[in-house]
Amino acid sequence: MKKILALLLAFSMAISMSACARTISTSDDDEEKSKISADVDENEDENEDDDTISDSKENEDNETEDEEDKDDSGDISIKIPNKPNGTKPDFGPLSDDIYSFQIEIDGDVYQFPMKYTDFISYGWVIEGNDTETIDPNYYMYNTFAKGKLKCFADIINFDINALPINECYVGGITISDSQALNAKNFTMRLPKGIEYGKSTVEDVKAAYGTPSDTYESEYYTSLRYEYASYQEIKIVVSADTGRISEIEVTNLTMPEDFVAGEVDTTVPEIVNKYKSPDKLDDDFDAFTVKYGGDLYQLPAPVSCFTANGWKIIEKESEMVVTGRSFGWVTLIKDNQRLRVIANNYCEKATAIDNCFVTKVQSGDYDNKTEIIIAKNITIGMSVAQLEKTLSGADYKKNDSSSSYDYYEIEAGDSVLDGYEIQTDKKTVTKIVVEYSPKYSDYVR
Repeated sequence: MKKILALLLAFSMAISMSACARTISTSDDDEEKSKISADVDENEDENEDDDTISDSKENEDNETEDEEDKDDSGDISIKIPNKPNGTKPDFGPLSDDIYSFQIEIDGDVYQFPMKYTDFISYGWVIEGNDTETIDPNYYMYNTFAKGKLKCFADIINFDINALPINECYVGGITISDSQALNAKNFTMRLPKGIEYGKSTVEDVKAAYGTPSDTYESEYYTSLRYEYASYQEIKIVVSADTGRISEIEVTNLTMPEDFVAGEVDTTVPEIVNKYKSPDKLDDDFDAFTVKYGGDLYQLPAPVSCFTANGWKIIEKESEMVVTGRSFGWVTLIKDNQRLRVIANNYCEKATAIDNCFVTKVQSGDYDNKTEIIIAKNITIGMSVAQLEKTLSGADYKKNDSSSSYDYYEIEAGDSVLDGYEIQTDKKTVTKIVVEYSPKYSDYVR
């Protein structure tokens, strides 16, 4: 599974979506899902799934400069035709444009992206559970079978809410010799008559012009035609047969008639269940903190902070956060600013007030908020008293700087969780507390 992070999908609604460009995720299925990112190097190597292809990665550096055969008319608009439920969509005859992202399989025309329900109307059956949830702006691939023919298909969630696979879209398909090994009388064609098992490298170039990228090895030749990020067709020709042995069509762009789900306006149950601690716990794993005079246990709802007098600076905050994702929020109280990430531990999109602050800190130039953590450690405490207090605790000291010492206290499940205490060699000058549990861990 390839993991790709961040910002390509845009929803036509007045909410901030910078959550799409993040380098972390609240999803607990990071190895199973991929997030779209405009920041990823578009020439990143991809592993081949075809058993007839070697495991070596393609050399993506052999890009050609001849792009004259591409359609420069602008972005492609994909519109899904209306049809009765359960019947195949009618995309008309197979297009002559490679960037229509159409393909014909056994006489049926597909156009990507297409609704999952439309895709399975052709007879494909998923090998797995199509009620599994996919986070907003993420995609994953699954294996499907239609009789003895198999394929890999990219399932993508364009919505602001986490959705089951069966409510998402199929954004691409891959069929190779290994998937078609047991299929009889199987046919697959691309625009301009390019056909699996028959067409050659010369046929492909004659139909589509110079590829965006070509890679040759002793086992195969790979021709890649890229329209834009996550919009491409890859054609693999076997060195043994001289014929096409794999076709991959990918178009992970939102259809023009896509309608996003609604933001949940109710207060989630997980927020209502949160209870502020009544005392400061001496156990660092409890992540209790007295901050600005009030007690919190991280992660804590943004609404708890606002109830204690903090105000949200809206122009610096993501006022709506997609399901199982996170957003930035800037809070201010008594002229002290706190800019942090807030996790949405719900599957539905919700207001930033219902998300959970995962980090608090004090000692920055614009934040001198009173802070007390476990064992009553606070800013202004002497180094001697700090080290005495930390005796027996699991911590690391970094004294490589001539001006500052850092004490890191390990807690929580992730290396990113825990406490950082900074001193000027004499007294504590800064404290940072961070705890960001995974979605599956926190909602249990």
